[in-house]
Amino acid sequence: MNFTDKERLLAARGLALLETEGCGIGTLGEKLIHKTLKDFISESRENHEQKLRGAVADVVLEGRIYEIQTRALSRLVPKLSRFLTEYPVTVIYPLVTELNIGWLSPDSGEMSEPKKSSKRQVTASALYEISSLFQLLDNTELTVELLI
Repeated sequence: MNFTDKERLLAARGLALLETEGCGIGTLGEKLIHKTLKDFISESRENHEQKLRGAVADVVLEGRIYEIQTRALSRLVPKLSRFLTEYPVTVIYPLVTELNIGWLSPDSGEMSEPKKSSKRQVTASALYEISSLFQLLDNTELTVELLI
């Protein structure tokens, strides 16, 4: 997956923002970045949230499963174990290197002036998360992509 197409990524973000408007932060714990990445991987909703092998895959595209996980990769182990018996899987783990926080007024719909958050991740912090997949890392059908 090539995430360098900034125009397509921004379009996916815009679509995700429109769909989550008035709904708080996503559905079933799904955050904006998760929804944006699903839309980026596949614009077709038919490819999203597919039930396979007793679990739900974020995106299924051209015979490959894409799982987006914004924290705690260890939570994916049971699901990945099921999927990897039949499908190649790409886990996408976004790392926040800079975060701006703004507040959306429920009354006016106006966004406040964004402020920089002190929350940051570095690529080294991803090693800890990836290590939680240790029992699956020898599977050649598993790919982990860090999205910075």
